Parts: sequence; structure tokens; C-alpha cells
Amino acid sequence: MIFALPSTTSVDDRESLATVLSTARRILVLGSPGSGKTYLSRRMAPKLALNHVELDDHFWVGPDRWMDPPAWRNHVGGLAAEKEWLIDGTYESTLELRAPRAELAIVIEAGRLSCLRRVITRRLSLVLEGQRHRAPGQRLDRRFLSYVWGYPRRVRPVVWQKLRQRGEPQNIVTLAGARGIDALLEHFPDR
Repeated sequence: MIFALPSTTSVDDRESLATVLSTARRILVLGSPGSGKTYLSRRMAPKLALNHVELDDHFWVGPDRWMDPPAWRNHVGGLAAEKEWLIDGTYESTLELRAPRAELAIVIEAGRLSCLRRVITRRLSLVLEGQRHRAPGQRLDRRFLSYVWGYPRRVRPVVWQKLRQRGEPQNIVTLAGARGIDALLEHFPDR
């Protein structure tokens, strides 16, 4: 079943969504960098008593250094094999390892300008606040900004293709940016 927020308004749809959210034990949160994946995941995971796995914290092993591809695939496969999780991060090159195990996929569809603004704002706040406890992450360079800008056209179709390949049943929630995130959090069941 596919739910779209904030436009899912019928009582039956809301009740079905609440059931899916309250029973899913393996959840993917996907979207462009800066779409709000981590913001949403940090608020959802405690409500569902799920381990929040932020893929950025696993992928980046130093400033502008990431895990080599075979080790990364092996690591992600191990994360996906866990019994319960809420995995935050698109990383389309390993999505086929996670998607088949997911009971629910949440896809945030945010505008590219909003995503670029959030990416830049997040990086500046990390530098200004001296948050060195976080993984060093992606350099804010032309290549990364181009990835964010091109996400709707180049990456989004790949994400949806891999989600469709995971088989039935497909529980997918699409969120229309920040409004969709707020709508989901507002109607989220507490456990």
C-alpha cells in the first residue's frame, strides 16, 4: 500500500497507515541529501523502539574518505540482516541489499532548492558548533552539490525502481518535504 502525506486524509487511510507504522520493525528512510531523512529518523526511532542506523556514520571513515565498495556492501548487508532497524540513508548502490528486508519504506520528496539550502546550512552549523563527534562526511564541493541538484532526475528513478523490485507487499509512505514529515510525526503512534 502506498500512502502520501500530507494528502492522505481519509480515516481508513490514516488507520491503515497507523497500523503499518506500529507493526513495521525494519524501516527505510530515503530521499535526497538535505531532504530531512535524519531529522525524521531521529524522532521516529525512539517512538518505535527501533535502532536508528544513520548510514553516513558508517560510510565515512575520515575526512573525504569512505569505506571501499566491497567492504561497504558487506557492512550494509550485515546491518540489513539485523532483526529490527530504522535505516536512514539512500545510498542507492546498496539499496538492493536493504529494500528486500524492509517492511516499510518512507520516501521524502523534497524540492532541490530546499535540499541544497539544508545541506549548506547543516554543514555551516557543524563547522560553527564544532560538532566533531559526527562522521566527517561528504565535502561540500561542486560534485556533491551537483548530486543534490540532479537527485530528482538521476537518482530518484533508481530508488523507485529498486523499491518496485523488492516484491509484494509494498508499504511505502511518500512525504512531500517538510510538510509531509510534520504530518507523519503528528499522526505517529506512540508505543
